[in-house]
Amino acid sequence: MALAIVAWAFVVYLNYYITHKPFTLSVAVGLLDSLGNLVVFLLMAAAALAVGRWATRGLEYPDSLSEIVFSLGLGWGILSLATFVLGLAGLLHGGLFWLLHLGTVALFYRPLGRSLGRLCDGGWLGRVRGFDRLLLGYSAIALGVSFLMALTPPLEWDALLYHLAAPRYYMEAGRFYVLTDNFCANFPALTEMLFLAGMLLKGDVVAHLIHWGYAVMVALALYAFGREHFGRRVGLLSQAIFLSIPTVLTIAAWAYVDLALSFYSFAAYWALTHWLDDRRAGGWLCLAGALAGMACSIKYTGASAVLVLVLLILYRGWSDRVTWRETVKASALVSAAALLLASPWYVKNTLALGNPVYPYLFGGRGWNDLRELWFASYGRPMAWWEVALVPWGMTIHGSEGKVAYESTLSPLFLLLLPLLGVVHRRGRRWSELGLFSLISYGIWISGGKAAHGNFLLLTRILFPCFVPLSLLAAYALEGCTRWTWLQFSLRRFLMLVLAVTLALTAFNQGLSAVLQRPLAVLTGVESREEFLAARMLDRHYSAMTYINQRLEPGSRTLLLWEPRGYYCLRSCQPDVVLDAWPQRVADYGTSPAALSQGLEGEGFTHILINERVLKAIIGQGSSPLTGEEIAAFQEFRAGLSPPLHVEEGFYSLYALEESPDSRGIE
Repeated sequence: MALAIVAWAFVVYLNYYITHKPFTLSVAVGLLDSLGNLVVFLLMAAAALAVGRWATRGLEYPDSLSEIVFSLGLGWGILSLATFVLGLAGLLHGGLFWLLHLGTVALFYRPLGRSLGRLCDGGWLGRVRGFDRLLLGYSAIALGVSFLMALTPPLEWDALLYHLAAPRYYMEAGRFYVLTDNFCANFPALTEMLFLAGMLLKGDVVAHLIHWGYAVMVALALYAFGREHFGRRVGLLSQAIFLSIPTVLTIAAWAYVDLALSFYSFAAYWALTHWLDDRRAGGWLCLAGALAGMACSIKYTGASAVLVLVLLILYRGWSDRVTWRETVKASALVSAAALLLASPWYVKNTLALGNPVYPYLFGGRGWNDLRELWFASYGRPMAWWEVALVPWGMTIHGSEGKVAYESTLSPLFLLLLPLLGVVHRRGRRWSELGLFSLISYGIWISGGKAAHGNFLLLTRILFPCFVPLSLLAAYALEGCTRWTWLQFSLRRFLMLVLAVTLALTAFNQGLSAVLQRPLAVLTGVESREEFLAARMLDRHYSAMTYINQRLEPGSRTLLLWEPRGYYCLRSCQPDVVLDAWPQRVADYGTSPAALSQGLEGEGFTHILINERVLKAIIGQGSSPLTGEEIAAFQEFRAGLSPPLHVEEGFYSLYALEESPDSRGIE
């Protein structure tokens, strides 16, 4: 009887769900694809954790959380260098990378399991009660929403310009090579090598998850450091304050590098504090230098991490009355470790491009005066009194997606940091964090001025500074215990302000996610192509789709005033510095015939014009685009046949010569 009932249940439910399908095939494919991206990310994290734990097996970690955070960060840096070496050897093959990662996990699965087991014990978190639940709940929600956004296809500008574009070119070639047409691709590329590995294993969404992983690591590092030196509440407050920065939550879901730089810069300092507390633990000093070298392997501004370490060693050597010989020896050791880890990128630039910090300061291969003129046009001149007001300006006026600072910050820093002047300060850590912040801020302020002649103030480049500032803000907030009057408590008031700030940030993030509809593409309800076409409001993906589908495989398109080339699967040359047209005028003159002949001599069959950017440049009075160059372009354009494709107000695609093949495949 029981078997008959079971059989009847199978018959009923099989026939019912054949008629009333719970999901379609496209939904199943979408969910499996999203799951596949997550699995690959976890595989990469497990391999990095295993390698990092093996490399630091001689260190004594204060707790399991510190062990995981340091090991994972170091391991990802090592795997990035391994990817670079394999690229130089021409071994960029998906199968090899699957073998590398699976083999690494299999080789170290026992110590890996022990490390994860200790982490899962939860002793590092302790008992969560009261206001701490709000802080942890906010962080979980904020990172959870960013995680959903990270599972969507890439839309972000710099990723399509070089963070993902360069890895795609290397992957297609099966090897690493120098991209002279895209100067950004010659920056130090630790994170881009991780993106490349993820793309070889699965696809570009994995790159999003890697950067999101670094956001989680920054939050965990803040909590662990704060708990270790200031108490558990400061640790919880600091990570929530850092995650209250709206742009941090936005770019955590992008294939950017700023949060990776933030992690390595802070982790280097964190490692140094272990050595400063016990100078016999030389392994921590070497680890600090290695992590600082990895910061230098992400951006040139990562050099501030090395400077912070050296100055702190000198400062503590003086205050602790350590001999100058020992102090200089420690400074040299940490600098040597950093140089060793960062050197592959700078040596490559020196040998291939003639400038270790290409293209800054010394120019280099493919860099001329005209390109320098355009490069120096970015940013704006500022009086020094305006520079003094930058913290106010970037907080109040800065906004993600807008020209001013291009980031949205949290008001908590302006509110809380001034309190450091009045709260009771104990120990040395707060002053070290202050020095860390000041050095990072000074390099940020002066870096754009040195590189461009104007102040180029992109706030997200400053995010490494906001990690120690988050700890200082949390320290100031927790220290406001003596200001009470009758029933009023300043600390309780500020905690209420913090709670309101976190609630508003979470609401704004959630609303943005609702408008982006990530679940539609994650579940397969909306295809990747539909998602990209609908979300890229400047019609970029539609223009690239036309080129990919309608032009002959042998075509080559010059993208004028369009720097992004990731989605152009035909041969395309992006206009990264926006100087492609002035360079051609300088080379070939202003005659339309000479320009056409010159472009065809370079192998171009089509040009795609970004009408919106061109209009903005012409309308900008300070633009380097001269009247002669504008007139030459208008005359050249007038002599072309009607456009093959137009995205009204955004793009126009032209053939350079009238032939049966140049008008595309109908």
